[in-house]
Amino acid sequence: MGAMKRLLATLAILSSLAACRAQPLPEPISLVLPLAETGAPWSFAARRGEVTMVFFFATWCIPCQAMEPSVAKAAIEGRDEGIQVVGVALDVDGRKTVAPYVQATQPPYPVVVGGGTVARGESPFGRIPELPAVYFLDRDGRPAAVIAGVASSTMLLERAREVAGR
Repeated sequence: MGAMKRLLATLAILSSLAACRAQPLPEPISLVLPLAETGAPWSFAARRGEVTMVFFFATWCIPCQAMEPSVAKAAIEGRDEGIQVVGVALDVDGRKTVAPYVQATQPPYPVVVGGGTVARGESPFGRIPELPAVYFLDRDGRPAAVIAGVASSTMLLERAREVAGR
């Protein structure tokens, strides 16, 4: 009788393991958006090979403005480690609003205009949970982590380094 229970338990475990499937990896981001200042195309696909922090913000968002110095510091400190940063402005007015903001703040990373399309979740990033938000793309350009809400430069770099180490 004991052997039968062990056999049934073993079969139950094997059955549950067989049912487990690895989640498919998300697709690499292959989005092209216009640079805020010039309108020139900026490609996420062209940045593969390095970890990329994608900082989603809006010019009117007070928490985003409060977080920008942390993002700037992470961009400067992470550069030598192969960590890139790009800002994606979700203002619906597009370059009309974002270009003067970028000229005034001079961030040490490129800023592109995602506008209403990205803000509505109609991009490979899907719905952005809240602002500010930072998505971390792995070296293959796949979303690997996200931080929603205000975060320090230390927290941003730690997460980027975790993604780089995978």
